[in-house]
This record gives sequence, C-alpha cells and structure tokens, in this order.
Amino acid sequence: MPAEAATAPIAVRPTPRAAQPADSSGTGSTEGTPSQNVDGRVAATIIAAGVGCAAFGVAVVLAESISVVKQWLTLSSAVGPLSGKAVAAVVIYPVVWLVLHVALRNAQPKTTTVTGWTAVLLTIGLLGTFPPVYGLIAGH
Repeated sequence: MPAEAATAPIAVRPTPRAAQPADSSGTGSTEGTPSQNVDGRVAATIIAAGVGCAAFGVAVVLAESISVVKQWLTLSSAVGPLSGKAVAAVVIYPVVWLVLHVALRNAQPKTTTVTGWTAVLLTIGLLGTFPPVYGLIAGH
C-alpha cells in the first residue's frame, strides 16, 4: 500500500439540507435542540394519566358536594367514599388511555401541547383534593 494512501484525509460530506429536521428557532442550527414532537402513543399515556388525576379530583368535589354521589362512591363502608373515588380514577385511566392510544398512535403532537394539557389536568386533580377548594365548592 502506498504511503500517501494511508495518510490521505477522509472526506466528510454534510447532510443535505432537506434531510435535516426542521428548526423552529430560526437560527438554522438543529444541533443540541430537543425534539419538538412526541410519539402519539407516549402522549396518550401521559395525557391519560392527567385525566385519571383530574377524575380523582372531580370525584372528591362531587362526593363532598352531592350526598347521593358520596353514597354511590362508598364501595366499602370501612373506607368510605375514598374507595369509590380511587376505583373511578383507576378505571377511567385505562379507558381514556385506550381511546387516546387509538386516536394518537400515528400522530406526532407537539411536546408543549401534551405538557400543557397534562399540567391543566394535574392542576384540576390537585385542586379538587385540596380541602379549602372542595370545601368552597361544596359550600362547607
């Protein structure tokens, strides 16, 4: 093998512009930027978890506001309406997940959209379980 062949530089060709992912920052550089979209199946899981949390918060508010709902949610007299609230949230999560999974399986929703919806749902769930909030709504 000739000596010049062993020391010849290796040519590195840049990726064609069309093959590079779109850059929304306007700088033209995509290095080091996170993905702007999330897989639809992952989005379905994350949003469904938020819906489950929101369902729990809404169940708490309804149980404190309406005595008939409190009776319906009492699945175990030893636990009281908490048993029904937990079961409702645990049952709602997989149902919503399945529906969203089918609806979003081929989608690529924006990460900010998924995060925003999940944050709103988690906030509803948190506020619904906070005694001053559900007490105010229930009129206690």
